[in-house]
Amino acid sequence: MQNNVLSQLKDIQTPEPITWWPLAWGWWLIMVLVVVSIYVVIRLVIKRIENNKAKKQALKMLEQIHNEPHPHKTVIAINDILKRVMLVYTSRESIASMNSKQWFESLNTLSETHKIPTHFSQLAYQPKCSAKDADEYLNTAQNWVKNTLPLSKKQKQITERWSATNV
Repeated sequence: MQNNVLSQLKDIQTPEPITWWPLAWGWWLIMVLVVVSIYVVIRLVIKRIENNKAKKQALKMLEQIHNEPHPHKTVIAINDILKRVMLVYTSRESIASMNSKQWFESLNTLSETHKIPTHFSQLAYQPKCSAKDADEYLNTAQNWVKNTLPLSKKQKQITERWSATNV
């Protein structure tokens, strides 16, 4: 009799193996979040690179004029480079109408720590300028560009107020 009972038993059936497809909704959510995060990081990196491009070019140009033998030409070139780089970060209207004193005051309002002395504003208009003054101005301008640019949101708001007051 025992033989009959055992023969009536059926083999153990194992369940179907769990497949990885179709994915559960949680995995889809994780994949979407990863893709969106990668996209955002790439956009931020590209924006930062683009934002720093003008700063790097200005520093390169300031370095190139470091060996200029004529101090007066050096001073004029520094002023030109500073205006050109600021035109990238601000509107033309906010800068174009400024005289030299207003220009240097505006540069100094953008930087809390690296100020450009206002006596440098008159160097370009003097018939002669010493090499020492030109070198000091160049070093000051380089420090200003390195430490002030690119402009923060607060600094951009300040430049917007310039254009509103100069209109």
